[in-house]
Amino acid sequence: MRVSIALKSNDEWLITPLEGKFSGRAVATAEQVSLAHVERHGKLLSGDLTCVWGLTFLNDRLDSHTQRGIIGRRYFDMEGMVRVPVETIDRAKKVVVQGPITYTGG
Repeated sequence: MRVSIALKSNDEWLITPLEGKFSGRAVATAEQVSLAHVERHGKLLSGDLTCVWGLTFLNDRLDSHTQRGIIGRRYFDMEGMVRVPVETIDRAKKVVVQGPITYTGG
């Protein structure tokens, strides 16, 4: 599922789908997020959601398509990842964020 994420003040990431019934509305938070095919738009990152950790849904009326898209089915693959400031990312094949820390690579 294509999403945008934004860092909240408590080091959690706010997840907003960019497609489907809840497009453009924040539906969940997570402590760690992995994205593929990533672009940065100011303070937002957008990409294909591949994995989340510490997930909390903000809406108990989400449809099953959105829930399955947010939960993901992969694992965190940190091989070849390097820590970088989020401001240096314009486009990346893969990004993992954990609180304010950002890794890219792959």
